[in-house]
Amino acid sequence: MAEYVTLILGLQMVRKLGAKRASILGGSELIIKQIKGEYSLNNPRLSQYREAILDLIKDLLEIDFAAIPETEYASP
Repeated sequence: MAEYVTLILGLQMVRKLGAKRASILGGSELIIKQIKGEYSLNNPRLSQYREAILDLIKDLLEIDFAAIPETEYASP
C-alpha cells in the first residue's frame, strides 16, 4: 500500500505543478501492471488506490508507466 500512496502523492504534485506529461518509473512491476490494467486487483483498498491514480492522470496528455529492474536501483 505504501507504494500506491507514494505514487498518489507524486501525481498530486504533478497535477499541482500543472504538468501535462509525466513519466512514472517504479520499482514494482506488479504495481505498474496493476495500474495499467494488465494485472487484476483483488484487494478492495488497492482498487480504490488505483481509481484515485486513474483520476489523477485523466487530464494528462501523456503518461508513461515503467518498472525499473531491481538491479538498477538496489544497493550492492
